[in-house]
Parts: sequence; C-alpha cells; structure tokens
Amino acid sequence: MSPRPGAREEVRDAAREDVTVSGEELIISKAALWRNDMPSFRDFGFGAGAGPANVAVTIHRRSSGATQPDGLESSVLPYIVALHVIRVNQDPPATPTTEDFPPDSPISSHFAWAAPPTLFSKTDDVAMAAKEGGFFVSASAEKGDALELSAWHGPRWGSLRNGLDDMIDYVAVVEFEEGVFLKSKRQRLQIVH
Repeated sequence: MSPRPGAREEVRDAAREDVTVSGEELIISKAALWRNDMPSFRDFGFGAGAGPANVAVTIHRRSSGATQPDGLESSVLPYIVALHVIRVNQDPPATPTTEDFPPDSPISSHFAWAAPPTLFSKTDDVAMAAKEGGFFVSASAEKGDALELSAWHGPRWGSLRNGLDDMIDYVAVVEFEEGVFLKSKRQRLQIVH
C-alpha cells in the first residue's frame, strides 16, 4: 500500500506507545521486521537477497481486566485501519529525501498495509492471502489478551548491500479508526543471510 503524501509525518507525530481503543488499554509488546536473504534452490541466481521484508506485531492489553470477554479479536480488531512501518534512522548519506521514493524502494521511509477486506485467521489459507499482498492478517493470542498482526511483501529495506543493511531502525505503528495510532519501541531490521 502506498502511503499518501504527508502520511509519514502524521502517523509518526500522532503515534503513542499506549492507547485506549474500545475501552481496552493497548501496547505493542513485540514487533519484528525481517528479510530472509537465505538463497534457496529455486531462487539461486534469480534475485536472491532482493526480497521484501515481512512484519509481525503483537498488540497486548496493558491491564489484566478485559472489558470484552471475547478478547481483542472482537473488541479491537474491527477498529484497525492499517499497519505501518516507518524508518526512523537518518537517511542514507548523499541521497535525496526518502519521501520521493516509492514505498518498496530500498531507501523509502514508510510502508503500510491496509486492513484485509475480510478478516483472516491462521486457519484460513494465509499463504494465499500473503501472495495477494497489500494487507495484513491477524490471529488471537494468549487467550484473547493479545492480537498478532502479520504482513508480507513489505519494504525492500536492507537490499542496498553497501554496509547500511545493519543500521536500519524502524517503528511499527497500528492505525485505528478516528486517527488513533499505537507505536512500538524503536527496533532494528533483521536480515537472515
């Protein structure tokens, strides 16, 4: 999903590390953005190491008392609009502003996945949903006290191969209806070689 112009600043400035949505106090307890650059037999020599990043984010209740007995999947998931990753470290040296690049460029600064058109769970064909791209999938965790969001085909950060791969920091942001943004702590892109 290509973020609209100015969306990066709006998301970054409005995001908080804890928010209340539908009566639930929420935090992001885990965020991971990674690329698998391990060559496989079918990929060998054909773009190995040039794939997009994937993301996994876990939203957790801050308080132990649930306001909805069914868990976050029913109380919070319907209000999620998008899942964002925003690059927060400095732009690579001697390059123009990253706002001018498409979201899958190695030097872009913002990538977002929209909420799925229908709600998927891990029991559905996640591989098919992931190949469609453009949206995230969700699953309930920890007896309803947590919600895991996963997305594939994200930014191509870390494919520069010029020594900057291990210095890409980001925050994950979950966007809810009415302009509420929940962000993770600063994280580092993981690249599996």
